Parts: sequence; structure tokens; C-alpha cells
Amino acid sequence: MTAPIAVIGGGLTGLAAAITLAERGAPCTLFEAAPRLGGRTGSWHHRPTGMLLDHGPHLLLGCYHHLLGLLARAGGRRHIRWQRSLTLPLWAADRGHFTLAPTPWLPLQLALPVAVARLPGHDGQSSAALMRLALAQPTAGEGVDQWLRRLRAPSPLTRDLLEPLCLGSMNEGIATADGGSFATVLKQAFSSHRNARIGWFHPSLAEGLIAPLAAYARRLGVTILTGCRVRALQAGTIVTNKGKHGSFATTILALPLAARNRLLRIDARPETRAISNLHLWFDRPLALPHPFIGGIGTRGQWFFDIDAMQGRGTQSLRHYCIVISDSPPSSPDLEQGLLHELEQLTSSPLPAPAMHKMVRVRHATHPVRDWKAIPSREHLIDACEQPTPGGLPATMERAVIAGYAAAITALSGSKP
Repeated sequence: MTAPIAVIGGGLTGLAAAITLAERGAPCTLFEAAPRLGGRTGSWHHRPTGMLLDHGPHLLLGCYHHLLGLLARAGGRRHIRWQRSLTLPLWAADRGHFTLAPTPWLPLQLALPVAVARLPGHDGQSSAALMRLALAQPTAGEGVDQWLRRLRAPSPLTRDLLEPLCLGSMNEGIATADGGSFATVLKQAFSSHRNARIGWFHPSLAEGLIAPLAAYARRLGVTILTGCRVRALQAGTIVTNKGKHGSFATTILALPLAARNRLLRIDARPETRAISNLHLWFDRPLALPHPFIGGIGTRGQWFFDIDAMQGRGTQSLRHYCIVISDSPPSSPDLEQGLLHELEQLTSSPLPAPAMHKMVRVRHATHPVRDWKAIPSREHLIDACEQPTPGGLPATMERAVIAGYAAAITALSGSKP
């Protein structure tokens, strides 16, 4: 019989690890310090509306095969709405609304350069540069900005497509982001029409993502302990605020790096990047032509009509959200600037919001870096978010992959 395994952390990585273990017959206990599961992919209760709100909207890509496979096994894929093929609505102050929409009946490798050349302000130079990017990989240690300059990517292509994609996928600008990881994102996302299409959860993340995974884990026999903060690890025993648990053959750490360092008494402050989300409610719908729009040259990177995305068209208050990747601290000037941008997108005077709330997740992601491994500890597997150069950045897909890999590693050494 497989020996019991502990998973510390009830976010997406921890749930993926626990489910993988249970699917293979390993007894597993998952510890989560918060009252509910989900971590950064969870939701919170907004008292004025009585609704579950995500910290910020999340877009999915068709290339998230590990995440989608996990959700399929849990019966949760019905909660996702998909585009038929890639349609990326964009807006810029000097050009208004325009859309990147490659022809679906051509292979994407041909359709995408043609679609880019047809964007306002672009021509064949953008198409040629896009094809060069597909053929030439960054060198080791080369940043995104260096890679794009070496391949002579024209400024319109960088401004309208590559820089927003880098910021959205890596939560980091092209000046400091790793070229190898960004190339991995581009290769996976634009490998086919199916992989490039965009999707989103039509209920909240708590309802559409976390609840199906948690229910599936429990059906498989995973013991889930919420509100259970781990204080120490003692030779296979987990010491929490609710007592001691054990004995475990292996422990998987699926925590934010700062929490891991506190638990293991590591004196280091890991680098993080923030994401801010300005939630807005209006007493009438705004004239946004798409459920989400990418802003070019704007403070807000993404403008979301949450009710349109979630199919709630009859609400007395309409809910919108503006996302700022790699965001600075909130300020009145920032919020006023975002409202002005939203007004420009709608091409009409903006009414005063009935309610608004700025949510800034200070430690939203860890950037791609050469992370130092923690000191080796017997029967301890580190599955914390530490994206490394050339690999995927901190996305939901990477979280699931990390959980799966940790579980397989644990199983390989947990047989008595």
C-alpha cells in the first residue's frame, strides 16, 4: 500500500497534486490555512452585492491542456465559455476599436501573419517579423526586449501585440522579462487555432474552477483540512494550529514562496509582481462592443464586462473590471485615469460608478528567474511557484503541471 502523503497549500498546485495522488491510489491529506480553497485563483464574498467575486478576471487559452484535462476529469469543463477561434479585441486612442481575428480555415501559422498585417498601422513588416520570431529562439539569458530588437521586430508589432502579450502572460514588461519563457508562451499559444482560442469561466473561479476540483478530490478520498495553518514539520508529522497530524511518508509544499520560507525558516524575501483590479458597478450598461478588450498604450491592460462574460444580463447594477498587470500602488490619480480610459473605450460620457473597489494582489506572481533551490530535506518536495528561464511563467497551466510533477515524484519514493 502507498504510504500517506501530505500536501500543504490548497491553491491550484496543491489541488492538482492531491488529485493526482488520489487518482493513483495514494492516501492524501491537504492542509490549507485559509477558510476556503483556491489561493490566488479563488474568490471573495462581496457583501454589497452578495456575490462571489474573483480577485481579477482570468482568461484561459486552448493550449492549457493540463488544466483542461484536470477539469474534464472533475466534471468542470462545462463552466468554461470558448471562442470558436482566436478573436482578440483591441483599442487604442489613435485608432479606436480593432480586432485581431485570424481566418479560421487557414492554418494559424499562415492566418496569423495575414491578420496582423491587416491591423490598422501594420503592414508586411509586422508579418515578416512574426515569422522570424517563430523560427528564431532567444539565446540563453536573453531578455524579451533584446530578442525583439535582435530580430528587428517593428515597433507597431511590439506595441500592439508582443508587449501586451508579454505583460499579460508573464506579469512583467519586455524590459526585464525572460525571452526564453516568452518564446515558450508564443510557441504553445499560437501552435494551432484550437490552442490559440480564448476562454473564460462563466461563474466565479470559486464556483467554476475550485469547487469542482475540491469535490472531485473528496470523491477520490482526499482529506481536506481548511483553516488549518501548518506551523512546523517534525519527521513526518505536520504540526498545525489544530494539533498534530501524521505520520506522512512525504510532504509536498504548494505554498507562496514567502509562506514556504517562513515555515522552513529561510531568511529570504522572494521577488513578486502585483496585479491590480478595479471593480466597478454602474446603474446602466456601458457601450463595450466585446466582453473583454485589450488596451494599447493604456494604464489598464484589460477591460472586462463581467456580467457579459458570466451571462448575467439582467442585473440592476452592471459589473465591470479593469486589470493592471505588474501594477504600481493604487492612488486616486490611477483610478481616475482608468475611469477616463473606460470612458474613451465607450465613446460616451461615463456615469458615476454606483460602487467601486480596487483590489491589489501585491504578491500575485513570482517572475521568471534563476531561483535557488532550498536546502535538500528528506521526504520534502518543493512545488512552490518558481518559474525558471525557458519554462512557462506563472500561469494556471504551470500551477497544474507543478502539482502533477510533485505528485509523481512523491509516488516514486513513497512505497514502503
